[in-house]
Amino acid sequence: MRSTVRNMKVHVAVLLAMSLCGAAIAAESRAHYAIVHRDRSPAYYVTSITDHSDPNKTMRRYLIGDAAGPLLEVEARTDYTSNTSWTRYRSGRLGGKWIKVSYDLPFKSRTLKDRIAEMKSDPSLATVDIPVVIEGPGGVVRHLESALAPGRAERETVKKIADAELRATVAALCGVFGLPLFADAAPPARFFVDGPVAVRSRDLMVAVVPPDCDFDAKWGAPCSHAQINAIHGAIVAGKKPTTY
Repeated sequence: MRSTVRNMKVHVAVLLAMSLCGAAIAAESRAHYAIVHRDRSPAYYVTSITDHSDPNKTMRRYLIGDAAGPLLEVEARTDYTSNTSWTRYRSGRLGGKWIKVSYDLPFKSRTLKDRIAEMKSDPSLATVDIPVVIEGPGGVVRHLESALAPGRAERETVKKIADAELRATVAALCGVFGLPLFADAAPPARFFVDGPVAVRSRDLMVAVVPPDCDFDAKWGAPCSHAQINAIHGAIVAGKKPTTY
C-alpha cells in the first residue's frame, strides 16, 4: 500500500543520514534529546540509538521518558538482504510486553543503496498490498495491509492482542512522533492505535542535550566504557558532548 512504502522512504532517509554520521564514529552512536513546551518547561527526554555495524541491516532504538521515568521503548530493524522489516513497542513505566509489527516488503534490492534507487525508479511499488504480521501478548494477527485500514473489522482482532495501556501510551506520544527526528518510529503503530500516531505540534520543540547515561541505564541500555570515556574526554577538552 502507498502509506507503508511512503513511510519506508522516511525510514530509509533517516537511517541513511544516521549511517553517514555514525560511520565515522563507531558501530553504535547515541544522541540524547530534550523535548520542551514553548514555555521551556520540560515535556519528554529521548535517547536515540543507531547501530551501524552491518551495512545491510539498520537498527534504530528510541528510549522515551519524562520526569517520572521511562514511558516507551521503540525498536526498528530492517534487513535489506532478507527484505524484511519490523518495529516493536513496549511500555517502560508499566513493565509492558512487546507488540511487534513486521512487513514482507516487495523489493528486489538487497542493499540500502539499491533500495533507495529501486524506490525512486519503480513508483508502482507504492501500490503493493503487503502482508503485515502483528505479534502481541494476546497472540498473532496476519493480514494484508488493506485489511487493517481504519473501519475494517480486522482491526478489532489487533486490539485484542495489544496491551491497552501500551496503545494509550503510544497515542499520548503522537506529538513526539510528529517531530521529524522521530518520524520513522510512528507509522507501524497505526495498525494498533486508533487515530493519528504522529501529529505536528505547535507546542513541542526538541534540542540535543548532553548525554544522560543514567537515563539510558533505566532501560537496560547502559553506556559502554568506551562511550563513557569519550564523554569524559570531550568534557575535559572543553567540548560539549553530543553524539556518544
